[in-house]
Amino acid sequence: MNRIGLPTILAPALAAFAMLPPVSVSALEIDAQVFHEALYTSNTARTETDELEEMINTPGITLAASQAGTQVELTADYQFQRRIYEEDLFQDENVTTGAAEMIWHVLPSRLDFTLRNTRSESTERALEPLTQDNRQTVSITELGPTLRMSPRSGDELQIEYLYSDVSAEDTDTDSIRHDSTMRYIVGLSESRALTFSAENNQTQFDNPSAPDLDGWTGMATLAQTADLFSYALGAGYTTVSRTDDRDDVEGAVFAVSLERQLPSSFSINFSASRAIRDQSENLYSGATEPGSEITENTDLNEVFTESLAALEIGRPLGNNEVGLRLDVTTQDYEDVGRDNERWLVSMRLTRNLTELTTLSADIGTGTSEFEDEGSDYDDLRGSVMVAWQLSPRFNLVWGARYEERDGGDAATGNYEEWIGSARLSYLLLGVSRP
Repeated sequence: MNRIGLPTILAPALAAFAMLPPVSVSALEIDAQVFHEALYTSNTARTETDELEEMINTPGITLAASQAGTQVELTADYQFQRRIYEEDLFQDENVTTGAAEMIWHVLPSRLDFTLRNTRSESTERALEPLTQDNRQTVSITELGPTLRMSPRSGDELQIEYLYSDVSAEDTDTDSIRHDSTMRYIVGLSESRALTFSAENNQTQFDNPSAPDLDGWTGMATLAQTADLFSYALGAGYTTVSRTDDRDDVEGAVFAVSLERQLPSSFSINFSASRAIRDQSENLYSGATEPGSEITENTDLNEVFTESLAALEIGRPLGNNEVGLRLDVTTQDYEDVGRDNERWLVSMRLTRNLTELTTLSADIGTGTSEFEDEGSDYDDLRGSVMVAWQLSPRFNLVWGARYEERDGGDAATGNYEEWIGSARLSYLLLGVSRP
């Protein structure tokens, strides 16, 4: 829908940023690359029958910036690309994705101003494969102040407000959100803290038929930060009121994360959460890496209970880095038949073939169950990619991927696809990183 343009949303933050005193240029790191990717697919529409081969050419540019100053902290990484389709099945398209966050310490340790943006490509309907007909970009922009006070030594009181704009490219799911949070952090030690928080979330949808939301969440979280073992254990309760005589939604919520570093660089990371939401947390986090696919229902303004869990294990083996990951997602909708459960287990291997050449390979398998819609799918995917630093400025990444989705007698959603790609990039600005 793009109801409000990005420049309009960012105007207050840009005006505030302009008032900053001069910042040393040397403290700001900027990287810019131009690239061209040629991609062959054996099944561009991801259909079970009448598969159509296609070449897709994608020129583009990536821009990244970072600054770790005492007054301003900045991270940004965006990619703009033009997808040019050889066949006439899909129209050529422009796509911009990425994420950025700026924290301005207006009064150090007292008042911060935060501006963040995430642009993610996702499915419109999680049941269907991700193709141009079932894909849109969702932009989430948040900005607001955080006031910090110290009622007593070691403790901190935080009062935060965030104004958010959620804008979908195609579907009528745009919204304006007001999030107000009060936190009291009890400093138990230098590495441990107990946090009590109360949060109010108000959501107003552009679509007049979608009920507006007014949610409250109270939570207590115990956290420890250390070099070898860090954790955060939080539990609370959420209640969401809806207009248009829709029933309230309420329930227990939690958020858990554990990070353990063992000898020989062996690491274990675990996270799990349960929350009552109307858009998935995956859209706020964004894709983990270029080319990653987000599978969500972005065509709805509906409340659901979302449970997420992820376990990741990694360790070096000689000249290799090996990682094993398990992801589980469940979404329980209140009023529509879109309940789903998805899990994926994957293994990744990275090996430095030479000082300038890196091989990466991964394989994953899982299931996607859409109980209300009567469809279950088995998913299989794998890839082999080689990154070659041709020179300090030129980099070549090439390889192949395979994807398969099997739903048995399902009417739609089944497909098999082979993908080959080569991407040549040139570093316009910045420092070469093999």
